[in-house]
Amino acid sequence: MKHALLCLAYVAWATLSPAWGQQPASLRPYLAPSRLFALQVPQDWSVREENPQGNLRILAQSRDGTSFVEFLHQTRKGTLLESLGAFRGHLSRRLPGVVLEGVWQSPDRTRAVASWRGGSGGESRKGRIYVESNARSMAIQCYGALEKRLERERPVLLNVMASLAFIKGNAGPKGKPLDPPLVKRTAQDRSASISIPQDWQFVGGGGRMLAGDPRGSTGFIFTSFQGNPMVPRASVAQGIIGTRYLPPQQAMEAIFRGFGHRDFKVTSATPDRGTMRDYQARFGRSCDAQDMVATWISDKGAPCIGAFKVLDTPPSPMGIWNIMVSGVWAPQEDYPRYVPMLEKVGRSFAINDQYARHYIQAGLANLRRQQQQTAARMKELSEARTQNQADWEARQKRKDYMESRWDDYRRGQSYWVSDLEGGKVYRSDSTGLKDTTTGSY
Repeated sequence: MKHALLCLAYVAWATLSPAWGQQPASLRPYLAPSRLFALQVPQDWSVREENPQGNLRILAQSRDGTSFVEFLHQTRKGTLLESLGAFRGHLSRRLPGVVLEGVWQSPDRTRAVASWRGGSGGESRKGRIYVESNARSMAIQCYGALEKRLERERPVLLNVMASLAFIKGNAGPKGKPLDPPLVKRTAQDRSASISIPQDWQFVGGGGRMLAGDPRGSTGFIFTSFQGNPMVPRASVAQGIIGTRYLPPQQAMEAIFRGFGHRDFKVTSATPDRGTMRDYQARFGRSCDAQDMVATWISDKGAPCIGAFKVLDTPPSPMGIWNIMVSGVWAPQEDYPRYVPMLEKVGRSFAINDQYARHYIQAGLANLRRQQQQTAARMKELSEARTQNQADWEARQKRKDYMESRWDDYRRGQSYWVSDLEGGKVYRSDSTGLKDTTTGSY
């Protein structure tokens, strides 16, 4: 697969680093005093919980209040677009002049998303609002920051948003956050390494890695799959999705189903436009990149929740496409306890530089060989065409000569050699015999 390792390295970089060229922001676990929820926030952020009229509102914001993530869970009132309008009014109460841009609503009218902008000058802010509903309730998530800092802070804001976990039975996490000792593991071909708990299993090779506990309820993934509709009987375990092109969410469902998991549901998916632009600039091709949070039941029956970065490339003229996946997951009911450990596992993953250089060099050498072979074939083809042209012309000359001789024969024209006259040549035609020496008949 052309540029496969570069794409994988790119996904790892995008997944494990909140912003290009920056170190990952330090997040701390936060457990609500009400024991209703837990989430991860930057060290200097505050979290406020409100319960107006039986609803739940959560506001996590920076010390200066310019960057924030807000959640609202309430009983359904009106349509999605009406809820968007009401939330815009809520934002306007603390930030004047808020307007909505790029409003989108799903065909089944259960989800909506919009960009927002408010303020002016150096205090101008931007962000996104996501709304999801069912017959009884409405969930709204929103993030925002100063417009000049949004691109840099967006990964942190999305991490905070994705980390929200409600605690079943209001019991809170079972004990302290997990912090087991990690052991470094290296792929058999030494292409990649990772540090994981002692009891985790792992498989790696070709710059890819899959690691997890024996129950499959906690783990790390960094790999790619090829979509190939020409081999419909291929399995996901072989690294192939035997169907036509699938968008990221459908492709992820196919991957998880292929590994025996069930009830896969995407709870949030945010387009990563920065990754899409950077991928286009690096490789000259488009892609669909998303930050995704999903829940599922593992093949061993464990309810899981995971956060992934998915990079999906469009199909080639032959219908072949590729999807790269990286992320972590943990048990749904106890997710906050696993977050610190999963962060360490994710940061420890690395692709061997020597292997990457060798892979790239081998790819370039193979490309040169293919170019040389193509040039040789083109030269052979040109020579064959030249020879064919010469053969055709020779055949045409022989054909013209034979046809002229046949025309002479049909007109009674031929030549005679007289042995009695020492090989004298006569030409016969409709008039008689002509002496070719004297010209007389």
